[in-house]
Amino acid sequence: MEGAINGLRANATLSELSEAGLLALADKMKRLQVGRGSVIFSYQDDGDALYLLVEGRVKVHLHDADGRELILADLGTGAIFGEMALLDDCPRSATVTASENCLLATLSRLAMMEVIQEHPEVAMALLQMLSRRLREADQVIFDLALRDVVERLARLLLSNAKPHATDGEWLSVEGLPSQSEIAARIGASRETISRTFAHFRRTGLLHSEDKATVLTGAFIDRFDHLIGS
Repeated sequence: MEGAINGLRANATLSELSEAGLLALADKMKRLQVGRGSVIFSYQDDGDALYLLVEGRVKVHLHDADGRELILADLGTGAIFGEMALLDDCPRSATVTASENCLLATLSRLAMMEVIQEHPEVAMALLQMLSRRLREADQVIFDLALRDVVERLARLLLSNAKPHATDGEWLSVEGLPSQSEIAARIGASRETISRTFAHFRRTGLLHSEDKATVLTGAFIDRFDHLIGS
C-alpha cells in the first residue's frame, strides 16, 4: 500500500526502520477511510489492531459521566495510535475520533506478530513509541495536577507558536481550535478559558492579528519557564 509507506516514513520512530522492515509493515496493512466526526474506536472497546494516520487528523479523548471531555492528544499524518491495546490485549484506554476526513492504514495483532518474527527491529520501534507515549501521559498528569489553568493555557499556546513574521521578540499561533476544544485539552471549562484569554488581552500579553494570535514579549517573559517543559 503506497499510502502506508508514505505514512510510515512520516513517523519519527518508524522512519528509522530498514527499508525491508518498512515494506513488510506496509504489505500487511489494510486501507481504511473514515469521515470527519467518525469514531474510529471507543473507550473500553476490544483492541485488535493499530492504526497509522496516512492523511487527516484525529483526536484522542475521554469523557466523564457528565459528558465533559478531556482531549489527550491531537494527531496528524504519520501518527500511530491504538498500539497499546494491541500489545497488551486489554481494552482501549481512550476514544479516537476523526477531526477531518482521514485515510488510515490498519495492522492486526496477528499481522504485527508475523512482521516482528521476520524483522525484530519493529518490536524495538514499537517499544520506543510506547515509551514516548508514557512520557507524554506523564506531562499531561503533571499539568493537570500541579499547574493552574493560566499556565496550562500558556503552555498550550507556546507549544503551538512559531516566530512572528516581523517582530523577532514575538511569537504567532495560527489555527487555534475553539475555546471549547482548548478547554477539553487542558481540563478546564470554556468559561474559564474565555476569561483567561480576555485577561491576557487586557494586560497586553497577547492580541489578534489577521487570523493569528500573537504572543507579545511580555507573554514570553512571563511564561518563558514553560518553554520546552
